[in-house]
Amino acid sequence: MIKMLFKLVLVIGIATFAHAKSAKFIGVGFGVFDSSSTSIGIDFLPLTLGVKNQNAKIYLGMSHLLSSPNSATHVNDALFVSTYAFNYDYLFDEFGYVLPYVGAGLSWNEVEYFSGQSSQIIDKHSSFGFEMQTGIEYYFDKTVNLNIGLQYLQVNSNWVHHIYGVFIYLELNKND
Repeated sequence: MIKMLFKLVLVIGIATFAHAKSAKFIGVGFGVFDSSSTSIGIDFLPLTLGVKNQNAKIYLGMSHLLSSPNSATHVNDALFVSTYAFNYDYLFDEFGYVLPYVGAGLSWNEVEYFSGQSSQIIDKHSSFGFEMQTGIEYYFDKTVNLNIGLQYLQVNSNWVHHIYGVFIYLELNKND
């Protein structure tokens, strides 16, 4: 129920933001992370979907973190709001610009921990979390950009655990 409400708020937020002059975008990528409660792992095909204008973007991030040897899986849905370091009104006339950004968001996390020797679940929980991102976007043209950044996630559940990661996305933009 809470997760459905979280996604409903997200959809309303994106729909509202989309009324401004904006570009809709979808991104897919790859990430590597380290965690206070698991080992180094991969962020398997993280996906973003949202809208951006010349000052900011709002988007849903979805990821599936896999780690070994502790064999933990972490499914994460996050609502982010990011702001750019400067306005890029001119971006769609000239290309090759690097745009730094910083953002933060709330996330809904579902975590499963497995025993080291088998696939038996030894702990499972869901909770809200807090995330921060910073990075750069490099625009090849008005429809394609590369997003490279750093991410921090704090999950408050049975214990607080911290996840640090690096990611790279290829974003496809549809401009109004």
